[in-house]
Amino acid sequence: MVPLKIQFLVVALRRLLGWDEKRMAKELRQRGIARISHTTVGRIFARYHLPTRTYHPRARRDGTLRVKRRYEKSRPNQQWHIDFAETHLEDGTRVVILVLIDDYSRYCLRCQVADMTAETAIQVVQDAWQEFGLPEEIVSDNGRAFTSVYEDALTLFGQVLQQKGIQHRLITPYYPEGNGKAEAFVKIVKRECLNRPFATLEELKQALAQFVTYYNHIRLHSSLGYQPPVTRYLGCAAVQRHGLAGIPFLPDELVQAFPLAQPVTVPPVTAATIKQRFALVPVSC
Repeated sequence: MVPLKIQFLVVALRRLLGWDEKRMAKELRQRGIARISHTTVGRIFARYHLPTRTYHPRARRDGTLRVKRRYEKSRPNQQWHIDFAETHLEDGTRVVILVLIDDYSRYCLRCQVADMTAETAIQVVQDAWQEFGLPEEIVSDNGRAFTSVYEDALTLFGQVLQQKGIQHRLITPYYPEGNGKAEAFVKIVKRECLNRPFATLEELKQALAQFVTYYNHIRLHSSLGYQPPVTRYLGCAAVQRHGLAGIPFLPDELVQAFPLAQPVTVPPVTAATIKQRFALVPVSC
């Protein structure tokens, strides 16, 4: 029988973060809180009438359908994904967020408030180059910041990439899954960070910065075998036995009810550590 304390924790995390059964079981085990299976978590969901998603096989479709295969690059900085997303402040003010994701590691290189323009996209990727080095290619959708109204004409964004020897890959029109890794990150941010109102732009910026640190260094990623992105990008070991520490925006009383067994340390990510990593010099994390 799962202790009531753990059951209540499962309910709280489900309501606050939307974690599914597998993520819940993996996170609780990694954090040294409880060793329960995902089927047990599912029974707790059912016991407390928590909604769950039922997955069905893809239905057969007639007509033309281009089959797309999932892929993953073989090393960091081989391919980056860039995308814009929208959110709103408490008073309804529209805010645009730009995200930049490494394909191989899912490491978030940038997630910041920005204008939806080519100039802003250029500035963001140039700042990322200074910190993380140059990628071989960047994937984007066909938005106006990345494409031209004239066929076979480079935009300002494309010209800057070409000058650096970086290939600009555009996804197939009307197929957002082509930029799926950026799209997936946006969904995570909206579900686990932007699920609360922010009164000011400064509050939103601080929340995004806090969430990115958590996402890169602590949050387990299902596509990485439930390891945080930093384990692939910098080769660091994942944090373990840390209770609920590191999850942003949780109520203090909930975090204090599950104290950490060892302190949480986030390795510094600087230009020096990046150069060491990609020069194949061991990084001390």
